[in-house]
Amino acid sequence: MITTNIISVPDAVETTYQYENVASASVNGIDLLSKQKVFNGLWLSAGYTYVHALDNETGLQLYNTAKHSGNISADYNFRKNNYSFTAQLYCQLMGQRTYQNPDGTTGYDRPYSSLRFTISQEYKWLRISTGLDNIFGIVIPNNYDFISPGRRFFVGMNIDFGKIK
Repeated sequence: MITTNIISVPDAVETTYQYENVASASVNGIDLLSKQKVFNGLWLSAGYTYVHALDNETGLQLYNTAKHSGNISADYNFRKNNYSFTAQLYCQLMGQRTYQNPDGTTGYDRPYSSLRFTISQEYKWLRISTGLDNIFGIVIPNNYDFISPGRRFFVGMNIDFGKIK
């Protein structure tokens, strides 16, 4: 198994990360997934993951892994001829994660959830999407793996050149 090790570099402005092999680890877990059609065009889905990732030498949960995580999503899709409209509300749920502090001690992140709302419209070969990620602006100051500037607005455009005639 590979874990993340933090290296403190003297006079460095930023913390440096290095991947490090763990001599012996045990990883067991389970994934539960469900997707249900509520009515024409509306789907609800949910997922749960349990991961028991243990460093056999230290007896600690492997760094940057959460024992519990999940997601919940509501998707609405409308299609007519060459046009489609999609709206999605997605929630990511993340349990407590462990990490190594620069001084070598073990730190813990609090559990968090993050919401994203996306709208997408497609006509023939052109798709335009827009949305808001991390709606409530969650920032976890001590997490070295989850870097979040807070709330983000995004716009995207995709062209499917294979569909252009």
